[in-house]
Amino acid sequence: RGEKQPKGEKKKDDEGSRFIIDLQLSNLGRFQMDGFMKERGENKSFDLIVRTDNPLPQRMRYDINRIFSDFAEVAGLRGAITFQAHAQFVEVPLPSLHRDGGVMV
Repeated sequence: RGEKQPKGEKKKDDEGSRFIIDLQLSNLGRFQMDGFMKERGENKSFDLIVRTDNPLPQRMRYDINRIFSDFAEVAGLRGAITFQAHAQFVEVPLPSLHRDGGVMV
């Protein structure tokens, strides 16, 4: 998520938007995608870290890398993808879940 700047304040060069998608997959275990998007003038970069409990098969890493590269090319982005197995996951505190009109939020 990007953070809003107070009015009249310029955006710092080292700021960007970050997202984390944290999944528990039945065959692969915990799978976390940690992405960071940064704009510097007309240059945009997108870096992605894929964290897993166990190393992904070589073919799967290749396929994910290819999807990332194709996306970056189409979107006009620079950046890199990194795979980390047995790494320390980023723990994100989740807001408490509540039901509102039959919908889980």
